Amino acid sequence: MEDFTGIGQVVRKIMVLSQKYGLRISHQDTILYTFKARLYINEDSYVQIYYNVRKNKFLLALVKNNNRVYGFDKLDEDCQEHPPENPREHLSRPCSKMNLEKFISKAIKLVKEQSHG
Repeated sequence: MEDFTGIGQVVRKIMVLSQKYGLRISHQDTILYTFKARLYINEDSYVQIYYNVRKNKFLLALVKNNNRVYGFDKLDEDCQEHPPENPREHLSRPCSKMNLEKFISKAIKLVKEQSHG
């Protein structure tokens, strides 16, 4: 995961990516050291983002019909992927293998694949 030094950097990155991919931002909330947002891919699928600058915690989830179907968590220097084949599973992954844009791009691809298959 890329390292952000504050919530403002995350918000700017999300704004750029939402425009690039045509996503609607909803439920954006900032409280002291945390930021939460949803980027809607379609009516029933969105990327949920949670960032805590103090705890160096970054949680990303693709949610479809109120269920997580894919995820990636960064807790300090420990990163885990929740694969689409089994989103409850926790697979250790190098943190450098994921960033915000890669996750959003993969989430959009998964939604498109699931809607056609």
